[in-house]
Amino acid sequence: MTSVALTVHSVEVYQGGPGVPPALPLGDFDMRGGSVLDYTARFLKRMVPANGRGVGGQNFATIRNIADVDAHTVHGALEMGSYGTGGRIVNVQTAVDRYVRSTDDAELHPYYFLFYCPPTGTRGVLILQKLGHSSPLSVFEKAVASSFAAGHQPYRLRLGRIVPTELLRRYLTDGEVKGIDFDFNYLPPDVADDVYGNSIGRRSGRLRTSIIAERGGSLQVPGWLLAIQNGGAFPNHVTLHGEQVDEAAVEVQYGGKRRRIVVTDTAQFRGAVDLSGSVERDSNNLPLFTSVDAEAQALLLDIRQQEGL
Repeated sequence: MTSVALTVHSVEVYQGGPGVPPALPLGDFDMRGGSVLDYTARFLKRMVPANGRGVGGQNFATIRNIADVDAHTVHGALEMGSYGTGGRIVNVQTAVDRYVRSTDDAELHPYYFLFYCPPTGTRGVLILQKLGHSSPLSVFEKAVASSFAAGHQPYRLRLGRIVPTELLRRYLTDGEVKGIDFDFNYLPPDVADDVYGNSIGRRSGRLRTSIIAERGGSLQVPGWLLAIQNGGAFPNHVTLHGEQVDEAAVEVQYGGKRRRIVVTDTAQFRGAVDLSGSVERDSNNLPLFTSVDAEAQALLLDIRQQEGL
């Protein structure tokens, strides 16, 4: 059964220039009433096969449906599929040929999306459905963002990642800790002394200390990780041997997957909210829009509370 999951992304608009320009109000980025939500909805509504070809490599995309949830939110579904290779398609029960696929054929599957723009804020929320390893993120990163930039010079869209705190805690609470890495962006004095002897002026470098579980086993959970499991905040820094660690990461086995979670910079986490066991499916084993939508709406409420949106 193909897995179904949700990923959460931030959306910002900024004026092109050197450095990292500040984000502008999504509802009036050009001070003339320009709205990122309105533009995105218009773009998707007119997304037809002619401009769907080649989105994200050899992928075809078109809009299935889009509707307003409220004045600040739209949701809908894109249809996407890959093309470029041909071959026989057979019935796996009978091994009888059903169809010969050409290089221009694409099997389309629905991909849910939800886009929320706060009325006066500078950071929006984009929730996307994954089906297996496929996601419509490329449609928003390439098609929508490039079209926006072309039509609204000098403004640009910037997409980032938002990590649901509950998802991180689920991994760290229910998963098995397989390894912990402590990274220093310099050599601690005692290590430098051991390596160089006289370490004066020679402390530059990068050091990683790794604790790895025995094969088939797991590590004892350190105190700062226990605090996270009990609902505490993710630490900005961790200390080891009295020295501040620049990056602390945990290797976790959870749900058949192994993930590396940088607890001092959780934005790097690439996990997704797995719906495979809870989402309702149609006769083609594809997720039902209403079922995914209910999960996404609940997730949006959590994200808005988490991010203060």
